[in-house]
Amino acid sequence: MNSLRVRLLTAMLITIVGFGSAWYFARAWDMRQPETGYWDSRLRDIARLTLSSIPRTLVTSGGEVSAYHLADADLDADDDGEADTYADSDANPINRIAFQVWNLHTHTLVMRSPGAPDTPMRPDFSPGFKEGDVAGEKWRVYTLVDSTGSVQVQVAKSPRDLDETYQTWRQIGVLATMGVFILLAIVVWGGIRLSLRPLDRIRATVARRTPLDPSPLPEAGLPSEIQPFVRAINLLLERQEAALARERRLIADAAHELRTPLAAIQVQAQVVQAQFLQTRFLQGQSLQAPSEQGQVVPPQGEPTGQDIAQARAAAAKLQAVAVRAARLVEQLLDQARLETDDAWPMEALDLADLADIVVRDFEGPAQRKKQRITLDAQPCPLRGNVDTLGILLSNLLDNAVRYTPVLGHITVSCRLDEKGTPCLEVADDGPGVAAVDRARIFERFFRVAGSGERGAGLGLSLVARIAAMHGAVVEDRPAHRGFHLAVRFPAAGSAQGAGLVRTVEAAAAAPAAPPLPQRA
Repeated sequence: MNSLRVRLLTAMLITIVGFGSAWYFARAWDMRQPETGYWDSRLRDIARLTLSSIPRTLVTSGGEVSAYHLADADLDADDDGEADTYADSDANPINRIAFQVWNLHTHTLVMRSPGAPDTPMRPDFSPGFKEGDVAGEKWRVYTLVDSTGSVQVQVAKSPRDLDETYQTWRQIGVLATMGVFILLAIVVWGGIRLSLRPLDRIRATVARRTPLDPSPLPEAGLPSEIQPFVRAINLLLERQEAALARERRLIADAAHELRTPLAAIQVQAQVVQAQFLQTRFLQGQSLQAPSEQGQVVPPQGEPTGQDIAQARAAAAKLQAVAVRAARLVEQLLDQARLETDDAWPMEALDLADLADIVVRDFEGPAQRKKQRITLDAQPCPLRGNVDTLGILLSNLLDNAVRYTPVLGHITVSCRLDEKGTPCLEVADDGPGVAAVDRARIFERFFRVAGSGERGAGLGLSLVARIAAMHGAVVEDRPAHRGFHLAVRFPAAGSAQGAGLVRTVEAAAAAPAAPPLPQRA
């Protein structure tokens, strides 16, 4: 697992376990060292304490040991009535130590601990450490002589007891080591989590960011090891913000530079249709096509009806191309704005008012095709961006007007459903979309083959992008005839008031359009 926490914890625990194991084995080795080890040091201390605790009544004034023998006495208490700390105890193997006090002049046993043998544990009575034979076992014996050379204390412990004590100490040490290890693991893990909490805060901050949010990450309170990393990210965000700013300026400049000439082309095309054909053609100047040699044939007499029809068709194509180019540029600019700027301000608005405004903008194109637009707008409060929602509805209506045939009918409605969810619907009785193409109509630059309209394939992709920005869901609802789209927005509360129902009729009454095949 490639985790920084696990790596740090593993490294620290391996270090702790290594040092703990080294100390444990060093301690075990030291306990068994002769003369300088733990047990030999303990025997030496007991011998010194025993020699200093011999009752004065056992020694005569002349320095000779008295003949008073306590070899068979039960030494549960000393002459002060205090308990003997060296008495035999089966409950604690560490206390099972035997000692003897000998008169060196007569080699007489003066005192011994309960369970100690009557014979010398070290027969040669030499001072120091040596392995002695006690009850058929090899005991570790230490002898100590007083300053007068009259009294000798022999202290011994069985190797079996030494092994038992060592095993007990080892078990206690292992359990203690495991407990300390677990405690250290918890403490170290908590310390690592606390130390890495600034990284968690940075992660949460980045996770909440929108893709185009260039604001710098906070550096306050960060450890010195993390600050350079965060500072480098902030420098990258600054460069990204500069790049986005340049892109926004480019889009704004392109919008200004492209809209103006395209609008001029549309105006000039209208002028050609309205004025040029009525003046120059009537004056006998017929427009002729270039000859095969690339020369323009001069006008020959009065223009014929075919000449006028060709000129009108050319002007109409010029206007159609200009309108299509303007629409394409508008959609491309909208697409670029949506992709380079996600900081669209959200505000409370009524979708019904916005729908009324946008539908009025499409009354002219609908009337030119003798189409009928019906608006059924009930109060639909929601939080959204007016500009982008206007783009959404404009693309839906533009799609409907372009693909709905002459004398067709378009319905726009917005209302709250039974769950209080605002819902915008646009339906038409055009050719519709084949089932095989429905899954791809929201893809950028996708166009339905054989539709008869030359679109860029951007309108519905813009609708899907704006809907996602508002947390809305776009539903492609199958219709018996035509195309039906619904956009469901998150609920923003209930509304009261009368709705708006309005129908935009064609300029002249016309019979209903016959059924048309699907667009696919």
